[in-house]
Amino acid sequence: MSESEITKLDIIVEVLGEREPEIRRLVTLDDRIRTFAESGDENGQRMPIELIAEWAMLLDKYYPLALEKRNSLD
Repeated sequence: MSESEITKLDIIVEVLGEREPEIRRLVTLDDRIRTFAESGDENGQRMPIELIAEWAMLLDKYYPLALEKRNSLD
């Protein structure tokens, strides 16, 4: 992914902000997942699937809301 590519998380944070505890949790989980993926530690500790599932659930919950709000602002 290029540095200029906008992600779903970027849109969520831009439109909805980070005041909601669940959105802050989503940002934290995203950071942890990226850090883990970039570490490339194939023999070390594994990322718990529960964290990835929580990240995906929160992303699926807030992305449509952010898109709807963003489209209504245009």
